[in-house]
Amino acid sequence: MASNEKIKACFGNLVGDKWREDELSTTNNVRLLARGTGQRIRGSISGHEGVTRPNRITLDDFESETNSGTPEAIDKNKQWIARAVEPSLADDGELVAIGTIISERAYLSEIRDDPAWDVLFFQALMNETCDDKGNIPVWPERFTYEDLMAKKASYEARGQGTAFWQEYMNECIDKERQTFKPEWINRYTNDFAVIDDIQPVLIEVRDDVEWCIPVHVSIGVDLAISEAHYADYTVIFVLGTTMTGKRYVLDYWRERTGDTDKIVDEIFRMCYEYKADIVNIETVQFQQAVANHFYKQMDERNFYVGLEETKPRTSKDARIKSLQPLYAAGLMYHRDYMIDLDRELETYPNSRSKDILDALHLANMFAQEPNLGEFQKGSVGINTLRGIPEEEEVRDWLVL
Repeated sequence: MASNEKIKACFGNLVGDKWREDELSTTNNVRLLARGTGQRIRGSISGHEGVTRPNRITLDDFESETNSGTPEAIDKNKQWIARAVEPSLADDGELVAIGTIISERAYLSEIRDDPAWDVLFFQALMNETCDDKGNIPVWPERFTYEDLMAKKASYEARGQGTAFWQEYMNECIDKERQTFKPEWINRYTNDFAVIDDIQPVLIEVRDDVEWCIPVHVSIGVDLAISEAHYADYTVIFVLGTTMTGKRYVLDYWRERTGDTDKIVDEIFRMCYEYKADIVNIETVQFQQAVANHFYKQMDERNFYVGLEETKPRTSKDARIKSLQPLYAAGLMYHRDYMIDLDRELETYPNSRSKDILDALHLANMFAQEPNLGEFQKGSVGINTLRGIPEEEEVRDWLVL
């Protein structure tokens, strides 16, 4: 305001009678005061142009590791806001809070669910409006997707994965309560293929030779029939299990939708593409309609796959925690772009969404280790590997 020539050209000279670091008065009767967290607010404005209470208070980065490092410090900040900041506003005043969520107990975390607030929540990768991989940088000119993935890998390599989620993804993680450690997650880049239109495999190249690793494919479907922005997601999760018990996350589809036809179409697409042996759908009340529609569509499409209907008998948290031994044993493999899954795992139990993990549990319930070891691609037909003769002699019982 004092030195920007464009502002001065548009608004004239705004420098008033007070112009110091902690207080400004402009020539158009606006007064700005700067206060630190915990400092006195009430009575700071005393009759200036008839205004005795602030019209707007902006809390900017008011929660940090230095003043919110303990539960007691966090509670002290929240009490200051509730007892000093909010009551000091004018009747038509506005309170704005800006910052990074540093704890599930923090003020910013709690007001996300307070209907009195209008909330704008941003992450470096926003997945609410997404491409086929589910990852759109909120500021691509500053950080591309590749930039953010490189930062994530760097943080994790230094054992600071939780810092990435807090500072870039606005997800607070309590290390003491973290159920799934980031170092437990393995990554893979193998191509997926289907041999002889029968056997799903992962391709691994060793010494210029392509080896096929057979997988048994199971699909878990966690339904949430609603399109509301606050609703849970419907998730279709594709899991591949090898002969050695390793689990590979082949794919997943995640969307808020109440369109039963769309959900069933996506289940069939996953079955076609990955040659799934079984689909496990959680059926509770109205969700039964999706399973019934899937049964009907199998007849109409002349495509059949094993279908299981699961009615949960334990809590969602108990089901998710049952996955911990698989991760701790190093048996789970993700692709790099599966950041929604990474987030739900690494922020659990604080995850605001746990639908991908629930769908993973449903898929894992029917995971099987195939009775077929790895083989060289193109070396022999899949039926021969399975012990089925490629051609059998047809004999007539009349000439035996």
